[in-house]
Amino acid sequence: MAFFISNTCDFTIRCKGCNENINAPVGTMPSSWIIAACPLCQEKRRYLPTEIFRGRLSQKLIEKMQAAGGAMIIKNGTDN
Repeated sequence: MAFFISNTCDFTIRCKGCNENINAPVGTMPSSWIIAACPLCQEKRRYLPTEIFRGRLSQKLIEKMQAAGGAMIIKNGTDN
């Protein structure tokens, strides 16, 4: 069984706890702040729309997803 993990994400945020790029839990650009839980440091934090950008996911996050056997597939900023 093959799986695809994209390292580019439509909506990315830099975790305020561990400073790693993670996917933002949004489908479109929000007009107000969001709450995101980091899958690396497990912290929930608030992010303003100005902190959301199009970017690459952290290599640590990609390695964690691969180690999980593709249980968490990220493509274009959405979890499947």
